[in-house]
Amino acid sequence: MRTLAWIARHGSTTDSDKGIFRGQRDSALDKKGFTDAHQLHDFFEEHPWKSIFTSPLTRSIQTAIVIAGEKDDEIMPTIPELKPWNIGYLTGKPKKEYSDDMQYFIDNPGEVIQDGESRDQFEHNRVHPLLIELIEVGLKGEPPILIGHSSIIHALNHLLIGEAGDIAVKPGGVVEIFED
Repeated sequence: MRTLAWIARHGSTTDSDKGIFRGQRDSALDKKGFTDAHQLHDFFEEHPWKSIFTSPLTRSIQTAIVIAGEKDDEIMPTIPELKPWNIGYLTGKPKKEYSDDMQYFIDNPGEVIQDGESRDQFEHNRVHPLLIELIEVGLKGEPPILIGHSSIIHALNHLLIGEAGDIAVKPGGVVEIFED
């Protein structure tokens, strides 16, 4: 078994306990989020890796900086296409009140969210090509780390195994992509 890449979910944020859809809100890590990031740093100290890729959102950059530690020169320039799914008008809205709206857009991936993008646009046009590139980088050398958002991890799942068995990763969790 050879590791090709890791996707680490950023740590807990200042919005995590608000019960809102975060989408592309630029929230920062909270105290627990920094603890999550330090645990990720400890995990990656035990594994060889080359390069960290991240979105330009604060929570991802903060996580990348902590993971990299003294290897901060391995953090690549931020990649705007790695931002989470742009859920438009749902951003910042209470999950309890707008869960049916969100479910509609999940169940109808071709429907564009007002002021946002469709799930198909997010996954097929924006994220899947980058995830394939990430895996190709790992095939050529030491595995990279991508600091992702939950929607990026769902997109990876849909790319590799389809809709069945959708995976969820808690803040500060890691998905390993490997070749067997």
